[in-house]
Amino acid sequence: TTTPVVPPETLVFIWFGGNDVGDALAALATSEDAAGAVIPAAIAAIRRSIVSLIDASACNFLVLGTFNVALAPYVRLTAQDVGTGLSLNVTEVVGAVEQLSLSFNTQLEAMLQG
Repeated sequence: TTTPVVPPETLVFIWFGGNDVGDALAALATSEDAAGAVIPAAIAAIRRSIVSLIDASACNFLVLGTFNVALAPYVRLTAQDVGTGLSLNVTEVVGAVEQLSLSFNTQLEAMLQG
């Protein structure tokens, strides 16, 4: 097989996070440890993808973190159902999603800086 080559003038746009934060929230229903493992695993996968792009000669990247997923209508509409399973009220669920969004962005930035 041949390795694809990215032309050097190409801007590679990368935007991840929203689904990963949602996955972390879903994992929270299992345990805090399960939820805590989702975002680092997602960041590791993003890193592997970026390294693959670099190996293909990409050198110009625009990497965006996630938005505050707690503002998504889906989160607000399902917070009560999610909270019931976690013994949390709607405000606590929304707060947890805000924290997960922040955690994702913090870990993404640390990975990109390191």
